[in-house]
Amino acid sequence: MKYVNMVVLILLCLVVLESAKAPDFTLKEGVVGSWKYDGYSLDTVKLVRVPYFNRDNKGIKFKTDGSLVKRQNSGWCGTPPITYANYNGTWKVTSDSTLHINHDYWGGTMQMDWKLVSSTENSIVFVVTHHETIKE
Repeated sequence: MKYVNMVVLILLCLVVLESAKAPDFTLKEGVVGSWKYDGYSLDTVKLVRVPYFNRDNKGIKFKTDGSLVKRQNSGWCGTPPITYANYNGTWKVTSDSTLHINHDYWGGTMQMDWKLVSSTENSIVFVVTHHETIKE
């Protein structure tokens, strides 16, 4: 009887521990908020969660209504000192791991698809699977 009680107690502990785990990251809810770029190339985007945009740095804010604000260079020159501006756009989840992003920039519009590679509560890494620049 002691053995059965011990097995039941262990199983109960495992059930409690499993139910207490943090919920899995879902792209639609997890990406909402303000992020600064921690690294960016044509292939990879690394974001770190921030409470608000720094006026002297690039970032992106995903809003719950599917709109976004992209903070980036206000002109074509990338030589410091860089002046930043906010550009409006939209985002949507196109699969459980892919975002489609469309936003204005100083020379037109950009469309991108970002595929989720890894995530924590405060950082996300994407691979850029599509990037298109539409000049005005």
